[in-house]
Amino acid sequence: MLTKATNVFIKYNETLMHVLSQLEKRAKPYTCLLDFVEGDKVILLALICQNSSHPKNHHRTEAIQNKSYIELLTHGAACEYMNNLLQTNLLISVLAVETEILAKLQAEAQSQGISQLISAPDVYYMLAMLNSGAISNG
Repeated sequence: MLTKATNVFIKYNETLMHVLSQLEKRAKPYTCLLDFVEGDKVILLALICQNSSHPKNHHRTEAIQNKSYIELLTHGAACEYMNNLLQTNLLISVLAVETEILAKLQAEAQSQGISQLISAPDVYYMLAMLNSGAISNG
């Protein structure tokens, strides 16, 4: 996937890469995106992920000012960024599922409580159930 994405970039930005090579006065011009990060696919993936989370330049500028935009210059920094990104997204997913399950459990508990109230033999028994806290009123 990463190789395909970089090849598509190169196909449509070959001139841009050539100009950048000239500006940097490189003896050997850039031929692929991996040249920018010395062949480290983890750094390239981390850069792509970070840039995709800031789709517009002003978002990136704000992130830099807030110091939430990380300079991913080393393999270790890229790995740490990717680990944090995965942990954050996994936590968000788990919390969303937890909220959904708790809502279903609460709805089920309420429906069971209502069925117990309906099956109460008389109003006094129903009031005793509500007062004891066995069934919530609400």
